[in-house]
Amino acid sequence: MPGQRRGAAHGENCLDLVRLGLAALVLLSHSYALVDGNLGREFLTQVFHTISFGELAVDCFFVLSGFLITQSWDNDPRVLPFLRKRVLRIYPGFAVAFLVSVFVVGAVGAPDVAGYFRHVHIGSDFKDILFLRSPSSPPVFPGSHYAAVNGSLWTIRFEFICYLLVLGLGVAGALRGKWPVVVLWICLSAGFLVFRFSERHAAVTGAIAGGDAVTLLRFVPIFLSGAVIYKTGLYQVRRPWLVALALAVLLVGMCNKVTAEVALAAAGGYLMLVAGLALPRPRVFAKLPDISYGVYLYGWPSQKLVIYAGVTAPLAVFGLSLLMAVCLGWASWKLVEGPALRFKTIRS
Repeated sequence: MPGQRRGAAHGENCLDLVRLGLAALVLLSHSYALVDGNLGREFLTQVFHTISFGELAVDCFFVLSGFLITQSWDNDPRVLPFLRKRVLRIYPGFAVAFLVSVFVVGAVGAPDVAGYFRHVHIGSDFKDILFLRSPSSPPVFPGSHYAAVNGSLWTIRFEFICYLLVLGLGVAGALRGKWPVVVLWICLSAGFLVFRFSERHAAVTGAIAGGDAVTLLRFVPIFLSGAVIYKTGLYQVRRPWLVALALAVLLVGMCNKVTAEVALAAAGGYLMLVAGLALPRPRVFAKLPDISYGVYLYGWPSQKLVIYAGVTAPLAVFGLSLLMAVCLGWASWKLVEGPALRFKTIRS
C-alpha cells in the first residue's frame, strides 16, 4: 500500500490498522444479522436507525480504496503495471477464500455432503472466481439465517470495477488535475442522493437492495470520495474548524437514511484519512502485515462455523469468529497474498 506521500514508509501511518478495524466492524455487524436474522440489536443501527456498522465499514473500505488506488495511479501511471498490481492484490486471496468456503465450509455445513458435492459445479465456480462473484453453492447450515457459504465476497467485484474506473480516468487524462474527478464525484453523489430520496419510504436502513446499477450508483461516488480527498489534498488539511465541521456534517447526515452514506463518505472519509495518516502506527503492531483483506474474506465462514458449533450470543460469536478470521487472515497473507504480491515488481 502506498504511503500518504511519495517516499513515505509503509509503517508510518495507521491505515492498515484502520482497515483491520473496519474488517472487525463487518464481523461485529454480521454477528447480529447471522444470529437474529436482522440488525435490530446492532449498536449503530439502534443509535441512528439509518446504517449499520457493516455498511459503515464497507463504505469506508471504498473511500480508502479510492484514496489509495488513485494515489497508486499518480505514482505510476502505466496501464499494465497498474492492472498487475490490482489483480495480484485481489485475485489470489479471493480465489483461495472462495474455494475454501465452497469445498471446506460448505461440506461442514451441508446436511448431505454427497448431495452437496453433486450440486457443486466446478466450471461455474471458476467462472464466478474469474468475475469476482460470490459462490453460488447449494444452501448450507439448514435452519440458520442466510444459507450462503460466504456472503461477504459480493463487494469485491464492485471494488475491482472501481479500480478499472480509475484506470479509465487515468488513461483519459482526467486524473492529471483535480477538477474532472471533483465534478464527476459531485454529479454522481447528487444522483445517488436523488435516488435515495426517491426510495426514502423503503422500510430498510442502509443501502437499498438492487441490481448492479443500483450498487454501482452507491459505491462509485463513495469510492470517488477518497479520490477527491486525495486529489484536492484535503487529507493534509488538519485545521480544527474543518475537523469540527466534518464531524458535525457526519453526525447530522447519519441521522437521515437519505444522506447517511454520502455524509459518511465525504465528512467521515475526510476524518478517517486525516486520523489514519496523522497517527503513527503503535510499535506493538510494527511487524503486523496487512491482514485486513483476509479477515474480511474469512469473516463470514468463520461466523457460520462458530454459530454451527452452538454459540448463539452475538458478542461471543463476534469474539470467537474474529479470532478465527485473524488466524486465517494471517495464513492468507503468509501463504497466498504476500507471495503473490512479490510479482508486483516485475518490469514491464
